[in-house]
Amino acid sequence: MKTYRAALAVLLSGISFCMNAAEHDTLEKMFPSISIFRKGALEIKNDKANTKSVRYTGPHPLFFTVSVLNPVHGEIADGVSSPELKQAFTQAVETEKRHRKDLAVKKTETLTLSCLAGRELTGLFALLTCQENGREHHICLFLAPYRGNLLKIELAPEIPLQAAPQEKLFRLFLEQAKSNFYHGEKTKVPQRTKDVIARAVKALEENPLGTGSMAAQAVRKFTDDSRDVFVMVRESDFPWLPKTVNGTPKEKKYLNLLLASFMGGNIRAQLERDVCQDMREAGLVSMKKTYAKLKAADRTFQMHELEQSEGK
Repeated sequence: MKTYRAALAVLLSGISFCMNAAEHDTLEKMFPSISIFRKGALEIKNDKANTKSVRYTGPHPLFFTVSVLNPVHGEIADGVSSPELKQAFTQAVETEKRHRKDLAVKKTETLTLSCLAGRELTGLFALLTCQENGREHHICLFLAPYRGNLLKIELAPEIPLQAAPQEKLFRLFLEQAKSNFYHGEKTKVPQRTKDVIARAVKALEENPLGTGSMAAQAVRKFTDDSRDVFVMVRESDFPWLPKTVNGTPKEKKYLNLLLASFMGGNIRAQLERDVCQDMREAGLVSMKKTYAKLKAADRTFQMHELEQSEGK
């Protein structure tokens, strides 16, 4: 992965994790929003586990709580065999039992998420159930070792949802989140693949209405399919983004070429540096080159938003 369209994305898309392993992953660098969910104030708990938590709020009563537990006695080993993970999972369930009457474990499961840079994140999932005011409430938990720390994600709505829809919503969250973990990791992509992408991006920049038109498809497919690159498409950079879908035929054609060029310049820079990390500036430089060629080939094409960005 991948490409994310912030604000225009469907429910639970548009996540951007920016954690750095060298900094032991703090929540200050986590995604600012999750589609309709917005990041609340950072809560820092100065307990022995050095836990930091953030709540992402959405339409009432939905909210997710994301926590990072930084161990004081060395790093937590990856995988579900980690004794620290098993202990933390048991403690999390016991804590919920103390706070909620008649809490029962309805389901537990090992989950493995395929993440960026060819990495996998394996952890423990639980669906807990309790009775409150005569109604059945559910809690979804996921705990996993991540870069030496312990990641915990929880969904516990204040107003009860049915178990199946709530679990589906939680799994959608994880499905989107998985493609953002390990952002900034080193990668190993064959030189032949790098060369193909470099030629495709060059074609987009130099001849977007000719060879670049076919190259755009290859760039988009690689960006979407590869776990070794990550591209964040922000609406603030592309106010014209809706026109790639609902614009005139010419607008849709040209703007999709520009979007492909942004992705291409972005991933080319990542492949050159062997790192899976959004390279926004490189993408914008490539897009401006393509825009100049489009204007030269078709003098009737002009985007005020792009003209303004060129002057910046």
